[in-house]
Amino acid sequence: MKISRSQWLRVLAALALMLALVSSVSAQKDTGTTGGGDAPVDEDIDPTVLNLPLLEDGESIDLSFANTDGALLVAFNASEGDEVTISMTQTNDNLDPYLVVFNSVGLILAADDDSGDEPLSSLIEDLEIPADDSYFVLATSFSTRNAALDGQDGEDLTFEITVSGNTPPADIPEGSFAYSTYGLEIGESIDIEVTEEYPAAFITFIGSEGDEVTLSAPSDELDTLLMLFDYTGARIAVDDDGGSEPLAAEIADAELPLEGVYFAILTYYSYQSFPDSGLISEGIVEFSIE
Repeated sequence: MKISRSQWLRVLAALALMLALVSSVSAQKDTGTTGGGDAPVDEDIDPTVLNLPLLEDGESIDLSFANTDGALLVAFNASEGDEVTISMTQTNDNLDPYLVVFNSVGLILAADDDSGDEPLSSLIEDLEIPADDSYFVLATSFSTRNAALDGQDGEDLTFEITVSGNTPPADIPEGSFAYSTYGLEIGESIDIEVTEEYPAAFITFIGSEGDEVTLSAPSDELDTLLMLFDYTGARIAVDDDGGSEPLAAEIADAELPLEGVYFAILTYYSYQSFPDSGLISEGIVEFSIE
């Protein structure tokens, strides 16, 4: 079944929803599981929503890329006007950290490679928060921001991430964060428009352990990029030009490590340049999950 963007927007307008996307849900704060794949899963966690580390003001956590392909997601809540600082500092010599910040609907707010105090460490300093919202931090590395780990053991790639200056909005329940996605089922497709307002799109679907899924994102106008995360925030796959059409991203036959919700980010190849350069061209992407 194919769903057009205009159909979704008409439905949302009729319901007077605040955001021009498909659905809005709240996710529980992670209670200890930060990896994916065969990492232990807390039985109290609801696998049908994202369960990411949720950072409070001044909080630091130690993480690694174990059970990931070289990237993971964390979250924080912040209020309009907050000036938030996010740092990612490697705790071994094999990692060149890289940070990207998204709001809850796919606007890319900031990215950084080497601005931290330590050589190669990343620092996004005094980011002015545009609205009361939840925010995603993509913690990755310079070499894996658009590609998977190549021969490295993610368990050895360790780092500390810190968020400060954020004040949780009153309308987001404590210990939760909000996000908006296109909610699809395996076998569905949708036309998604990548624009200056929405340079990235979030898509969720429910999968079972051992399922093999293919995500495709051809476009006549864009060089697309896809990233796929499990519900703990571990990135399990990424692709730039693997599709059959020129410059089309395709994650082919990805084996799902867990039963639960999966979170895909659809964007374009140079997404990390958006905060400084904006979008080179807008376009429609024919996204599908098989």
